[in-house]
Amino acid sequence: MSKENLKKDELFRLFLDGELDDEQESRALHMIADDPELRSMLHFERTLTQSFASDPNPESFAVPENFSSSVMNRISSEHENKKRPSKIGMSLFEPRKVTLRPIYAAAAVILFTFSFGYLLLNEQDRSESDIASMVGEDQSVQLVSEQESEVWIRFVYFDENAESIAVAGDFSDWDPVNLSREIIYDKIVWTGMIPVVRGEHDYMFVKDGEEWLTDPLADVQRDDGFGNKNAVLFI
Repeated sequence: MSKENLKKDELFRLFLDGELDDEQESRALHMIADDPELRSMLHFERTLTQSFASDPNPESFAVPENFSSSVMNRISSEHENKKRPSKIGMSLFEPRKVTLRPIYAAAAVILFTFSFGYLLLNEQDRSESDIASMVGEDQSVQLVSEQESEVWIRFVYFDENAESIAVAGDFSDWDPVNLSREIIYDKIVWTGMIPVVRGEHDYMFVKDGEEWLTDPLADVQRDDGFGNKNAVLFI
């Protein structure tokens, strides 16, 4: 399927991952400007990026209690500028100063629905691995709406040495789905959005097409019957 014939949710994912050319990006931006649900997701991405940029300590990051309502309030009061769509896109991906602790393997999961943007970040105390936690102490899951049977999951993996990172799970029939390589303040971040049906899912990360890795931040891990441990995701 050509990118011109993509559904809006897939076009939006490719836009966030920076995989569109200038003409397609312009079309995506106009589509976002006309769609309140997509605008809410875009605001969530922007708010998340700015939160990391404003606080140099990832361990202190938490989603505000009134996050969803404040996002929607901003959406209702803001008028999208359709005359300069490229500026809108650049504001999302504009490099910002983000300080991360030295880590070689850490993973987090960000959960999206088409009504609001929500944050799902697995938190686990693993001092021996020096893994940076990115959520507050009170709770690690922010879920407001139960309207959609399918949600978008953003997988994020940090690895300075990998040539490629993919995620595979029962939601993809265990076929690895490649994540995009991004540079955030000189740090390599592997990220991508995948639609997942609500329920319980097993998954693993795949490094360089060969090494299967358990999500070190998963709250629940279980044996896969082949000597490895799958991370378990509950949506």
